[in-house]
Amino acid sequence: MSSTDTQFKPGRSGNPGGRPKGSLNKRTKVAIALDAAAEDVTKAVIAAAKDGDMQAAKLCLDRIQPPLRNEGPRVQFEYDRTAPLVEQAQQVFTAIAKGECDVDTGKILIECLTAFARLKEVDDLAVRISQLEEAALAGAATQGVLGRVMLKEPTA
Repeated sequence: MSSTDTQFKPGRSGNPGGRPKGSLNKRTKVAIALDAAAEDVTKAVIAAAKDGDMQAAKLCLDRIQPPLRNEGPRVQFEYDRTAPLVEQAQQVFTAIAKGECDVDTGKILIECLTAFARLKEVDDLAVRISQLEEAALAGAATQGVLGRVMLKEPTA
């Protein structure tokens, strides 16, 4: 093949008999069909549930009242919110060990403390970076280095 004799020509489709513009894919067709039949299907499922079909009844009940989420029992134990985060975590571990807090609830509390610690780290780093930037700008401005560059009068 020469360099001008290529398989595909510019501006021409490699599959001219391919999918026509505006044609619907299978999922869209199914969604349209389901949407059109939704009311009839709903009535049929309700009728089947009334006739004793337990799967249909479960489907209806799941739509009316979704399954309950697991909710742990309320726990009460000695906890000092003003203590450092490591000590707060230790208080949770101690409560679990004493049976004052179930393991699942304790795990959630530890995860919350961990997330809080990460957020606190980000805040602390942002403050430190800001302080370093201010110190760098102040130091450079007193030396006149940055002052000339950043505070230079516009030329007209």
